Amino acid sequence: MSGRGRSPIREGVNFLVVEDEFLVADLIAGTLSRLGVFSIEIAGNLDMARSLIDEREFDAAAVDINLRGEIAYGLAEEIQRRKIPFFFMSGYAIGDSFAKRFPGIGLLRKPFLLCELEAAVMDILESPR
Repeated sequence: MSGRGRSPIREGVNFLVVEDEFLVADLIAGTLSRLGVFSIEIAGNLDMARSLIDEREFDAAAVDINLRGEIAYGLAEEIQRRKIPFFFMSGYAIGDSFAKRFPGIGLLRKPFLLCELEAAVMDILESPR
């Protein structure tokens, strides 16, 4: 349980991390594991992420907006259609169009603190599908 009085993660959570920077993806995976996430899949590009969501069911996802120049908005729309809770991550400035296109979707700005990552994960795992 986190210091903010939240419940532990429910059993059997499958989490998708879409991140092209290995060290960031590894940090996220390690944090998810410490939080008790059951299964973590990492996709380093959009094609891999699309393949994974076609093959498996995920309970939640973290999606980097910019994957080596490819913008992940189309993938995010597919994740929304499948009713998978998720949040975005980005180290770039994001304009107003982001909030209009994805109202209510969280944005974790890089570089982030581990407590910010944990809070973002817990927020989407506690949200209704």
